[in-house]
Amino acid sequence: MESGGNPCAIGNPLEAGPDGYPREMGLAQSYNPDDMTAAGVSSAAVRAYCMPGRDNPIVYKGRELRGFSDRLTRELTADELAQQAELAAHTIGKAMDAAALKMRAAGASWPERDWWTMVKLQHNLPGLARGVVLVARALGRAPASWGEFREHALAVTYDPETEAHRAELAHYLDIAEHAAEVV
Repeated sequence: MESGGNPCAIGNPLEAGPDGYPREMGLAQSYNPDDMTAAGVSSAAVRAYCMPGRDNPIVYKGRELRGFSDRLTRELTADELAQQAELAAHTIGKAMDAAALKMRAAGASWPERDWWTMVKLQHNLPGLARGVVLVARALGRAPASWGEFREHALAVTYDPETEAHRAELAHYLDIAEHAAEVV
């Protein structure tokens, strides 16, 4: 389900990492360079089978622009498939660890599906996942479930980077819920 199964998936097609490759890429939208470095994978290897360059015609948020393409140019080798799987597993593991820290800080313990929803939210927009602590403070106790967290998540104030996405916060919450539907 992640990235529609597209190993050439990218986050913002206009945003590059320090090495000139996309900032987020691969099946799990792994962060360049953080996830790549930690997993021992190069961005070039992850993009070896993708349409190269930063000047490809794309449609992003309804506008025709030029940026990184998410088009596959050839089949992946068995080693490349394994590399994508390992990178995705590393990225998910990192999100699990960070979500667990936030949940503990909030004193929250949720059912499995709710937990995985928070893991996806942590991966998509970590600042919004920090909201579990902010919501706990506002309620005077940990939210009992993802539903209760979501009910109050838009009423708290986040860090400036997360607040810059204020108009999209409900969308990020929807994405997290949709991803957890497979659990």
